[in-house]
Amino acid sequence: MKIFILAAVALIPLFVQAQVPRVLITSFEPFGGMKVNTTMEVAEVIKEKLGKKKISAEVCVLPVIYDQAAQSARHCYEQMNPKPDIVISLGS
Repeated sequence: MKIFILAAVALIPLFVQAQVPRVLITSFEPFGGMKVNTTMEVAEVIKEKLGKKKISAEVCVLPVIYDQAAQSARHCYEQMNPKPDIVISLGS
């Protein structure tokens, strides 16, 4: 998991051209009686690491309901102003 997070953070400058880079990170809500979904934790770590590099990041927690996840992700994207330069979608 640590290698993936570092790789994602290292690749951001290759994709970002804006003066203030913006990233949308999607994760999933807990399910099956769990208190936390690991994707939520990973998303927060990525957000923290990006913040240290002066990259603005927002985390969008998606429902684990198949028909609603894509719609929620789209809504998060549309709400960001300015729009993100890159979207990192996590799943487990």
